Amino acid sequence: MSVRETEFIAWATAGMSGRVPVGPGDDAAVLENGTILAVDAVVEGVHFTSDTPPGDVVRKALGRPLSDLCAMGADADAVLVAALLPPGCEARELADALASHARAFGVVLVGGDTKRTQSGALAFAVTAVGHLRSGTPWLRSGAEAGDRIAVSGPLGGSSAGRHLQVRPRFDIVDALRSAGTSVHACIDLSDGLGRNLAQVCAASGVGARVQAELIPVHPDVPQTTDRVSAALRDGEDFELLLVLPADHDLPDGLVEIGRIVAESDLLLERDGRHEAWPAEGYEHVF
Repeated sequence: MSVRETEFIAWATAGMSGRVPVGPGDDAAVLENGTILAVDAVVEGVHFTSDTPPGDVVRKALGRPLSDLCAMGADADAVLVAALLPPGCEARELADALASHARAFGVVLVGGDTKRTQSGALAFAVTAVGHLRSGTPWLRSGAEAGDRIAVSGPLGGSSAGRHLQVRPRFDIVDALRSAGTSVHACIDLSDGLGRNLAQVCAASGVGARVQAELIPVHPDVPQTTDRVSAALRDGEDFELLLVLPADHDLPDGLVEIGRIVAESDLLLERDGRHEAWPAEGYEHVF
């Protein structure tokens, strides 16, 4: 019997709600002392191929949980890294890449673990630690009818190589926090706009209307494909989807793609027609 990751998470976290200010169900957890924690992993054969350069493997491993901190509106402080290394791997190159990318991302590598694995089983599990400089964490559950839906960059076509060049959007966090901009909801676009917007709407108890022509499509998406569908489904863009009050001007760098509505349905407006929202994207199935 196949099991989806959402089912597995629900089983593992049953009875955990209310134990911390923000627990399972958002991009990161928030502890009583304000510490924000996110964890993610990359595995050879799933997130990268065997011939991927060590620097790209490490950049993706560090960037994924740091992008989750961005989705909470947090600043990053440190990372813990579990390195699962097969025999004959490029250990020195991987270690050097960890040090250099940690510096580039502005975090300190404070510890972790190393283990020998079987051939072809290179993997990293990274826990990112952060804090809020001000205000409250950005959750998935605060979207309200009339709010503006925006994304922080072009979407789709990440498999052409951009999925390895993760760029956590701390610049967006800094701009919004510095300006005191209210953010009603936010999520990291790692599984595709289609699935991730549906998650925000489900958590908030609202719906959405998105205009296809407003969705910024990345040049990596081939002209010969349905480029809007690629922007909705491809995933691993590592941009931010933000929901902002209707009376706020959009800061530079954000592109409005639609509005939140009170009705629970999600619709894509394309060529004068309403289409059912493709609440699809990447999900692990075991």
